[in-house]
Amino acid sequence: MFRQIVVTETHRPYQRLLYRFNPDEPVQEYEMNRVTFGQKCSPFIAIRTLHKLVDDEASNDEKLKAIVHQDLYVDDIVTGKGTLNEALELTQNPITLFEKGKFELRKWSSNSEQLLTHIPLEHRQLLPITFDERDSYCTKVLGLKWDPKVDSLSYQYQPCPVKFSKRAILSEIARIYDPLGLLTPVTTDLKRLMKYLWLVGVNWDETIPEEAMTSWIQYHRELPVLATLQIPRMVTHPNAIYELHGFSDASEAAYAAAVYLRTDTGTEVKCHLLMGKWIAPAKKISVPRLELCGVWLIARLLAFAQDNLSAINIERVTAWSDSTVTLHWIRSSTSRLKTFVANRVSKIQEQTHVENWRHVPTKDNPTDCASRGLRPDLLAAHDIWWHGPPFLRQPKREWPVESTVNPISYSEEENEEKPITLLSREKEVDCRLLYQSDNLPKVLRLTVYWLRLRDRLGKKKPVLPITSPPTTDETDRALRSLVRWTQNIYFFDEKKELSMGKPARKHLRKLTPFLDDDHVLRVGGRLGYAEIPYNEKHPLLLPKSARLTELLIDSTHRKNGHPGPQTVQYLLRQNYWILSSRGVIKQRIHRCIPCFRAKPRPAQPIMGNLPSFRISQIKPFSRTGVDFAGPFQVKAAMIRKIKVTKAYICIFVCMVTTAVHIKLVSDLSTPLLIAALDRFIG
Repeated sequence: MFRQIVVTETHRPYQRLLYRFNPDEPVQEYEMNRVTFGQKCSPFIAIRTLHKLVDDEASNDEKLKAIVHQDLYVDDIVTGKGTLNEALELTQNPITLFEKGKFELRKWSSNSEQLLTHIPLEHRQLLPITFDERDSYCTKVLGLKWDPKVDSLSYQYQPCPVKFSKRAILSEIARIYDPLGLLTPVTTDLKRLMKYLWLVGVNWDETIPEEAMTSWIQYHRELPVLATLQIPRMVTHPNAIYELHGFSDASEAAYAAAVYLRTDTGTEVKCHLLMGKWIAPAKKISVPRLELCGVWLIARLLAFAQDNLSAINIERVTAWSDSTVTLHWIRSSTSRLKTFVANRVSKIQEQTHVENWRHVPTKDNPTDCASRGLRPDLLAAHDIWWHGPPFLRQPKREWPVESTVNPISYSEEENEEKPITLLSREKEVDCRLLYQSDNLPKVLRLTVYWLRLRDRLGKKKPVLPITSPPTTDETDRALRSLVRWTQNIYFFDEKKELSMGKPARKHLRKLTPFLDDDHVLRVGGRLGYAEIPYNEKHPLLLPKSARLTELLIDSTHRKNGHPGPQTVQYLLRQNYWILSSRGVIKQRIHRCIPCFRAKPRPAQPIMGNLPSFRISQIKPFSRTGVDFAGPFQVKAAMIRKIKVTKAYICIFVCMVTTAVHIKLVSDLSTPLLIAALDRFIG
C-alpha cells in the first residue's frame, strides 16, 4: 500500500539516499518518490490518504465512510454484515472506492463460503500449509488467530524452552499477546510472579529463587493450554436487546475490571465477555481505595465499549461492585470525602449515572479471579469469567437485591465537618505566561500574542494579525506588562501606600521609590540631572524571588556570553534594581549548565622526590633553613611613653623534623643575621 502513495515533490529531498548497484560504479544520490517502509510517519500517511480518498470519492456514502474510518487498521479492514446480500454490497463498494486510488484489496477471508465465491481466487486469503489440521483454516486478524470455518478466535502461543532467569520469564510473558484482556486472570498471576522477582532483587540473568522456580515450572507447563482456547467471535443476534454490564474487584495484588454484553432474543439470554483489564498498584494502599480504583477503571471501560459499539443499540448500562463502601462513596457528595477519594468519585460520577451502580455478591463477581489470578489450566473451564455470573442469564426479578440498610461508612476517608471562620487575603501567583518557557524572548512573544488577543476582544484600536511576528514596541509593552504584574503581586501594599501619598516602607525607604506614569514602581535617587537614559537613572524595582527576575538574570547571562555575577549585576542595573541582587544572581549562575561544565579546575601537578637531606635520620637542626618575618611593632618595656620600634623575627627550621627556633632581630642586616646565627648555634 505504501508504494501506491506518491510523496509531494517538495518533500522528496527528505527521502534521499546514497546507493550504487555494483562496487565498480560511483555512489549516486537518489530520491524516493513513494512512501517508504520503515519511517515512523508512513502508517499515518497511508491511513490519512485512505481517509482523504473516501471523503473525496464517497462523501455521500455514510456506511462506506464508517467502514474506512472505524474498521480500517493500517492496511487491514475487519468488518461484517448480518446478511449475505448486505455483505456482498459491502465487498463491492470498498473495491470500487479503492480502485479509484489504485489500491487493490486482497487477502479476502470470510466465514461464508457463498460470499467468497464472488471474490476472484487470486484475491482470496491463501490458507497456510501446516500439519496441524486446526491451523489449516486459520488466518490472522490484528494479532489473533481467526478460524473462519467455525468463526472463533484463538491465541497463537508456542512456549520456548524453560529458563530460570528474570530476563527469560519476562520475555515469555511478553509473548502472550492479549489486546482485549481476555486472559487477564492468567497475566495477573504471571506478572505478580515478575513483581516478586523485582522485590527480592534478582538480577536479569541470575537464577531465580527455588520457590519462584517451582511456580514458574508449573506455569510454563500449563501455558500451552492458552493456544487451545476457542472464543466465539459472533456475540450479536438479529432483533436482540443488548445491555452492557461491567464488574470490578480488587485485592492487594491488583484491581481488575471486565465488560460483558448481555443479549436477550426473547427466547434465550446469553452473556459474552467483551474485554478485561487489570492494573497492579505501584505502592501499597488500602483495600477500599483499591476497590475505588477498580470502579473507576470499569467506568472508563464501559464508556470505551459504548463508543465502539455504536452500531448496535445498547438499551441499558449497569455497573457492579462487591464493595459496599465504594458504592456508598459513589452515592455521596465529594465535599465530604478526602482528596484521593473525592477526585476519583467525581470522575466516576461524570462517566456514569449513579443510579446504574449495583451491588453484586463476591461469589458472583467474575472479576474476583482476575484480581487474584488464575492458572491457565483452570481458565478454560471458568464459566463465570467467560459468561458472567449466572443471574445475568435469568430474568431481572431474580437479580441480587441490595440491602436497604445504609452501609457502614469508611470514616478514615471522610472529612469531619467543622465550622471554620477564616479571615485572610489570598496571595496572588505569578502570571501563567511566565512559566510557559525558560526562555525570556519566547515568554515575551507569547505575551505579545496574548495582549493582541485581549485588544481584539476588547475592540480597541486595530492590531496586527495575531500570528504576525512581534514588533519592538510590542515587545517593550509586553515586558512592561510583566513587570507591572510582578510588582502587583510582590509590592501590592507598597504601591497602594505610595499612590495614597504615604512614605515608603522601611525596607524600601533607602531607595526612595516612586510610581511613574505607567503606575510602575521605580527607584529614586540623586541622578535626576545626569545625562544618562531614564531607565538607568530610575531602574525598575523587582523582588529577588519573582519568576520574572529569574528569567531576566538567565537571559542577560546567556546573551552576554555567560559572564560572572558582577558583570551580570552591572548589566541588569542599567534597567532593573533587584533586591538582594548579588545573592540571587550567584544562585542562578550556579545553575547554568554550560558554565558548570566549562568551569576551570586547577591542575594538580605531580610533585618530585624530596631531597635526601630532608629524609635522612639525623640529629635535629643538623640541616637548617633560615628565613625572616616581619616587621613587627615592639616596645622595649611596658612603659606608657616608651618608643615603639620595628623588629624582625629570624626563623630557623630543621629540614628533617621541621622543628622551629625563633630569634628577635632589630633589622635585616648581615651582622645581625650572623649574631642571631651565633646565638642559635651557641
